[in-house]
Amino acid sequence: MVFLTEEKVQKLTESGVWVPQINDKCISCSACVAIGEDIFWINENEEIWVKELDSYEEEKVNDVISACPVNAIYWKK
Repeated sequence: MVFLTEEKVQKLTESGVWVPQINDKCISCSACVAIGEDIFWINENEEIWVKELDSYEEEKVNDVISACPVNAIYWKK
């Protein structure tokens, strides 16, 4: 599985792709994984990661953003 690197984020945003990001407020509740398992992944250390994709389904990411109890997920444009 490939995870989103800062370099890939920069390339995607430069090409106009919105990218989901996770900030340090994350409590690893895994709501994002439950809603968007094709976008988010939780590792054995209970850290949430964004998977590297060519694009991200806006509606699904917006649902994840709404469900996050600590507002840790946002769009980088």
